[in-house]
Amino acid sequence: MWKNSIAKYRGLFISTTAFFVFFLLYLLVNNIIQRNSVVAMEYVNVVQTLQRNVSQDGLSKRIIDEVDVIKNGGRTILNGASSERAINIPSIKQHLSPVDYDMTPMLSALNAGNVVKVQASILTLHKLVLDKKNRSIKLSKTLSVIAAILTVLLYFLVIVQFVLRLSKTDVSEVQSRQETDSIMSTISEGIFLLDKKLSIGAEQSSSLKAMFKSEKDLEGDFLEFISHYVTQNNVDLAREYLTLLFGDRVKERLVEELNPLKEVEVSLVRRDGSFESHYLDFKFKRVLVDEKISHLLCSVNNVTKQVLLEQELNATKEAQEAQLDMLKSILHVDANKLTLFFNQVEASLREVNQTLEVKRKGFSDVEMRKILNKIASNMHKVKGDAAALGLHKFEFSAHDFEDEIDKIKKDNTKITGKELLPLITLLRMMFSDLDDMKELVNKFSGLSASFAQTDNTTADNHSEVVTSAEKMSDISVADTLLQLTDTVSQRNDKLVKANIRGLQSQNVPEKIVSAVQSIAVQFVRNSIVHGIESKVERQELSKSEYATVDVIFTQTSKGYLLTVRDDGCGIDEQAIINKAVDQGIVSTEKAATIPLAKAPIFLFHPGFSSKDEASVDAGRGFGLDVVKKLVDDMDGKLNVTYEKGQFCQFRVLFSIG
Repeated sequence: MWKNSIAKYRGLFISTTAFFVFFLLYLLVNNIIQRNSVVAMEYVNVVQTLQRNVSQDGLSKRIIDEVDVIKNGGRTILNGASSERAINIPSIKQHLSPVDYDMTPMLSALNAGNVVKVQASILTLHKLVLDKKNRSIKLSKTLSVIAAILTVLLYFLVIVQFVLRLSKTDVSEVQSRQETDSIMSTISEGIFLLDKKLSIGAEQSSSLKAMFKSEKDLEGDFLEFISHYVTQNNVDLAREYLTLLFGDRVKERLVEELNPLKEVEVSLVRRDGSFESHYLDFKFKRVLVDEKISHLLCSVNNVTKQVLLEQELNATKEAQEAQLDMLKSILHVDANKLTLFFNQVEASLREVNQTLEVKRKGFSDVEMRKILNKIASNMHKVKGDAAALGLHKFEFSAHDFEDEIDKIKKDNTKITGKELLPLITLLRMMFSDLDDMKELVNKFSGLSASFAQTDNTTADNHSEVVTSAEKMSDISVADTLLQLTDTVSQRNDKLVKANIRGLQSQNVPEKIVSAVQSIAVQFVRNSIVHGIESKVERQELSKSEYATVDVIFTQTSKGYLLTVRDDGCGIDEQAIINKAVDQGIVSTEKAATIPLAKAPIFLFHPGFSSKDEASVDAGRGFGLDVVKKLVDDMDGKLNVTYEKGQFCQFRVLFSIG
């Protein structure tokens, strides 16, 4: 800053310095002249004393000594009116220089004892030294006048130059100030400075008021100011980021990505007291003075439109990608099964919706948890059916729904009903996904129909298309289970081979095909996730590398029999009972009285699971609960046989009636 001031008043500094140098030079010269004048006056006194002494004493030795001092210079005595004093004088030749004076006549007369000639020589000398004195005095006066005139002129020039420069500077500053104000009031970008204490500078653009809906300029501590608009986490991160920027060790461009106030959402207060959200983009640049960081220049832009547009584009892109994924998953599914799936899922979702809409004022916590279990059971069936058809979008949506149910159960010691509101939102999203899937199928069906419209010349090709469609409609439950086995085994990192017999479409009565598929799906998932050991465990047990799941559907004299058997770990009765105790299904006292052979009953209890953590394939405790409900609805019979460490087998008998 001080360098800028010197540059601004450089002319004034130079002129003032010249003035003082000249003044000092004048004092030096004047001092020399004054000293010469004093010496000249003293010399006059010396000559006058010599003249008086010659008149009184004649040519005495004292006179000879005084003449010698005048000739060669030295110390002499002056006789005053009341006292005597000693002084030093230069030689007469040095004193009168450049006037040439010859002392030879005086010395000759002095040696000859001629008083008259000596007095005449002294008189001549007196005239010369008197002229010297007068010249010195005149020179001193003349120099003083000249110096005074020059001083006045120089001082006048300095003052005039200062006034002119000051006036010019004032005009320039006023013009600069006006230009700055014009820029600050015109630009749409918010601009202000931050010092090292993170205080907001006074110079700032007018647009900041509109950005923050404020009637006055920003002021005070920056972090305190933005704490009214952003989260505390953003404030803390901003403090760390700005500290980094003020540090000398970190390069500015390397920390730009750490800026927590980049496209940050802020909540602004309207005049009516309500809030509105905007997105502001803060950018900070270092300001260097003498190669040191003095301030940070902060620029703020309202990027709400850009951010919302980007969000809209991303949402559109995600929707398109979701539709594409949905289309890919739909293409391989049999049309009849897809239609059946749509109908079953819609029925399940409507049942869940009706359950959620029932007013539950006065319901106990136990009753509310039973309701949640009922909803979870429905949703688990939806997830299983979606997984069987490879419709993973719907499978994961159902899984998220189950996650939310678990969260409600764990986070609330007493469930009253208001905690179920998030489920309503998720249910609406699933209805929306179902509608999107139906619409996509309808569009694809229309596209297929348009390709099928042709003239008589393409009739043969049309017949081939119809034949292919018929083959697609013959895709069986067996194909669905094979696909499910591949998907679930890969997700759980297991090697599983499925052996399926009797589940071709022509072997399963249409009336029970849906139930058979849903039950088989739950059994196969249960076998892969819970029954079959990991690769390492099977190797340690000397079992075959590939586990097997046998699914057999046969007709007997009593009805249709579905058998699902795996060569996994079987059932550990005591472990099942212990889990039931841990999950609060049965008390410790009651568990002690239960025979081990009755332990498999808990496998079908709503919410029971041998897994500690849930995944998309298992751990909710509703897979076998779904099976039990379907069997009961079909008036069927369910049987479980097993051998620990060897196998587990489920059998379901569907009556012919």
